[in-house]
Amino acid sequence: MAIFDPEKGPAARVESTDRFTPAGKIGLIPGDLIFQFGKYSAGEILSMPYLLREVGREDWLLVYRRGILMKLITGGNMEGCHCVPASVPEDIKVLPDENAWIQYEYNLDANCGIFILPHLVNPAWALMPLLLFARYRLWNLFVAVIMLYILGFVLGPFVLALTYLTTVILCAFGGIALLRDAAYKQGYIYFGKIGVLNDADVDRIELMATRYSDAMKEQSNLEAEMM
Repeated sequence: MAIFDPEKGPAARVESTDRFTPAGKIGLIPGDLIFQFGKYSAGEILSMPYLLREVGREDWLLVYRRGILMKLITGGNMEGCHCVPASVPEDIKVLPDENAWIQYEYNLDANCGIFILPHLVNPAWALMPLLLFARYRLWNLFVAVIMLYILGFVLGPFVLALTYLTTVILCAFGGIALLRDAAYKQGYIYFGKIGVLNDADVDRIELMATRYSDAMKEQSNLEAEMM
């Protein structure tokens, strides 16, 4: 199934998003190319911007970010997204089959930093709580568990074993809810779903969003100093 016919219209390149608008809260960054806005093509949105208000809550955006193709759920309309026509990368011709997408959950901070978590946690990770928390950089949980293990070690082998078993049970039954809560305590709010084609793309998406988030923070600091 073709994404769209390049002869009938360009992609939409994000120039900017207004903060505190639906589009500003989704994690788009300048330079993103958008091929689909739910049921609307990029060409339709560029020619009729008012259609941004009609993008549905469960519709997907098909986004190309520096070599990475991903699907983002919108969470609502896309007002506040300013786009201009852009050429279509030559490597984008066909929409991958639905089974090709790997589903994750993404969380956002106030400056559009993205924190991506797995949609489902492999039960095997429950046996290694510290490795699980370190893998997803949930340092608040990591430090808390380290402190519990140290306390258990001081109190004796039985307490240490009981503490370890408790953390395993929490990981096994808490799953994504436990990780999402830890991310929230680190300043990220659960937003929705993201689909990628390769697991390796997750770290690259987070890195690009982090750089943009840092730039936004610097800009805010400069604006505050000038006031």
